[in-house]
Amino acid sequence: MKRMKVLIAESNPSVRQFIRYTMEEHFPQFEFEVATNGKNIKKRLLETKFDLIIYESEMPMLSGDELLEWRTEQDRIKSVPVVIMSSDRREESLKTAIRLGANAYLIKPLLMEHIVSKIREIMGKQNRNPKDRRRSDRIKTEGTVTVKFDNKVCRGNLINVSSGGILGIFNRKDGLPRILDKVEVDLEMDSKQSLQGLTAVVIRIQAVDTVTGLDYIQLVVKFDNTIDPKKKEEFRSVLSTLQRGALT
Repeated sequence: MKRMKVLIAESNPSVRQFIRYTMEEHFPQFEFEVATNGKNIKKRLLETKFDLIIYESEMPMLSGDELLEWRTEQDRIKSVPVVIMSSDRREESLKTAIRLGANAYLIKPLLMEHIVSKIREIMGKQNRNPKDRRRSDRIKTEGTVTVKFDNKVCRGNLINVSSGGILGIFNRKDGLPRILDKVEVDLEMDSKQSLQGLTAVVIRIQAVDTVTGLDYIQLVVKFDNTIDPKKKEEFRSVLSTLQRGALT
């Protein structure tokens, strides 16, 4: 099988090495090339087929915005996913990068789980089967979600639910659980349906790459095997009602 090729463009040696080690550990199917500045980047991208570009926004000789703007004019690479990394936390900078076509905007200092979850999400979208059952199972709904963990509580807005878990958006300032933490979830949907005490595990935490702002985090929890059978049946009933509503 042909290995996927990734370009890591980062001027700081320690950050560049951290990204490469992280990627090699979690994505052994990738082959890597690195760049320390923007010199000859355009030429390299036109001559070598990359499957993913991880690029420093403040790269000397060719900034991230300049790369994104040029990329939109190149048929050969305009569909190649680009992850922009930056220490610039201003919402205006994030909006500009997303408007220019960045697939993700990661804030420095980088966290390993953020890099891994974002790359998995991007590559999953690239290779996703449109008939993927898990994707079609998700139902967009509005309401509030409360996550309890380690005697702490955080509340956020519900984005979607599925038979396997829940996606919500939270303010990072409220304090959040970590990847693989066990949590208890309460739901209060705008449809007036509510559920309490659903046991789950946090499987993904990622920054929100939208105009919502950099203070917000998407959190995905997956129901675990300890969920009470009665709670599970109650949730299935609510999910069935939401599914019928989505079809009408």
